[in-house]
Amino acid sequence: MSTTDYLKKVSGINIGIKLKVAEMNWTQRMLEQLISIWGPYFTRHSSETPALQRSIVKLSLREQEISEQIDELTSQKESAERLFDKLEHPMHRAVMLNRYIEARSFQDIARELNCGLRWVQRVHDRAVAEFEVLYAEEQKQVS
Repeated sequence: MSTTDYLKKVSGINIGIKLKVAEMNWTQRMLEQLISIWGPYFTRHSSETPALQRSIVKLSLREQEISEQIDELTSQKESAERLFDKLEHPMHRAVMLNRYIEARSFQDIARELNCGLRWVQRVHDRAVAEFEVLYAEEQKQVS
C-alpha cells in the first residue's frame, strides 16, 4: 500500500470507529427493547419463544462482530499513532495527528496551533515526506 493510500485509510479510521459505536449502540437498544417488550409475551406463549431466542442470538452475534470490528479499527489507529510518534519534529507529529487521526482541516489545525494556513500546509508537506521514509522502513520490516 502506498503512503498516500495508507494516510487516506488512517483518516477514515475515527469515522469508522464512530459509525461502529453508533451501530453497537443501536444493536444494544434493539436487544433491550426486544427483551423488555416481547419477553413477557413470549413467556406466556411458549410456542413462539424460539423465534424470540433466534432474534436475541442474532443480535448478540452482531454485537460481537461489531465489537471485533471496533477492536480492529482501534488497533489500526494505535498503529498509525505509533508511526506518527516516530516523526522527529514535534510540529510534524502535531500536524499529522490532527490531520489524519483527528480528521481536522488545515484551517482548524492552523487555528489550534495559532499559526498561518500556508505554514501548516508546508509543515504537513515536510511531515508527509518524513513519514514516507518511516512508512517505507516499516513496510520493509513487515515483509
